[in-house]
Amino acid sequence: MQSKVRVMPVKVFVVDDSAVVRQALAHMLSGNSEVELVGSAPNPLLAMEAIRKNPPDVLLLDIEMPGMDGLEATRRLRADPRFAKLPVIAITAKAMKDDQEQCMKAGASDYLAKPIDLDRLYSLLPSKVRCRRGRYCSIQCFGRPVEIRFWEKVQKGNAPSACWVWARGKDSNGYG
Repeated sequence: MQSKVRVMPVKVFVVDDSAVVRQALAHMLSGNSEVELVGSAPNPLLAMEAIRKNPPDVLLLDIEMPGMDGLEATRRLRADPRFAKLPVIAITAKAMKDDQEQCMKAGASDYLAKPIDLDRLYSLLPSKVRCRRGRYCSIQCFGRPVEIRFWEKVQKGNAPSACWVWARGKDSNGYG
């Protein structure tokens, strides 16, 4: 049985020292109702302060920045239990295999080379879906069918009233 599904926008926070890149990403993301840009920062320190107050669903993080770079920022985020599982997508002009390996070793969830391929970016973003408990939900995530897995949000003393679903479609390599 299918129920009505409400696709919640994926909250994205962008960290890049270039105002032009931050503005371009904001413009790129604004064209999709499934994505909500919740903030941006020119450096990791300001970003970490902002996301502690209002955690996003995904962090787009430039790697090459003055002061603290994106690799160190990722390591610090992974060391903080609140952000240990926050999806961090490394974005950088460096596109060598070694650069990608360094990002992943630091704890990045994925890697995007600049210039950013919008379709690739959307394929990496999870889709937040809310449906009524005990129902089967079927959706398309950024135009692709996805397999949905449920878990319940349980609060102390209360029966779960909703399930939250993170769904990700398979990428071109079959991962998802």
